[in-house]
Amino acid sequence: MNDETLFLKAANKRGRLLEANLESSTFFPSLEKPSDSKRSKIKAAEFAYWAINEMKWADLPPELLSLAENHSKSSQPSTVNTVAPPSKLAAQQKFILDALRSMGLDPKNLPARQTGKSGPRKEVKQKALANPKLFTENSFKNAWEKLRESDEIIGAK
Repeated sequence: MNDETLFLKAANKRGRLLEANLESSTFFPSLEKPSDSKRSKIKAAEFAYWAINEMKWADLPPELLSLAENHSKSSQPSTVNTVAPPSKLAAQQKFILDALRSMGLDPKNLPARQTGKSGPRKEVKQKALANPKLFTENSFKNAWEKLRESDEIIGAK
């Protein structure tokens, strides 16, 4: 393979890696994705910072290296440890617990279901499924069961 072919393969691979990581608000807080487009816009400095610090790409042009250095000085927290974004399951569990509390219920002491009436789970499930980016039927069931297993939800079944 010639140098141009190798360069194009590497650029294509890096593009796919970037696309896979675009949802990370940790690295791309200014991400703009128009609702009618499949393309996203990110700041070059954010890309450069991500490319160097996360992907460990050392062979970047000096202009990108400079952008990354300026970005890290101006917008990154001063602490070394960064908090990982919450997992989807954690977000689902928080949603469920918050929904129960907003209904005036204590998740650790849910009332018994009355005969012939649905319990709080059904109402929470309806609220959850109204958010299809966060929940599916199965993910709601899984999150609810994980909360029961960890004794975050106690009571009504």
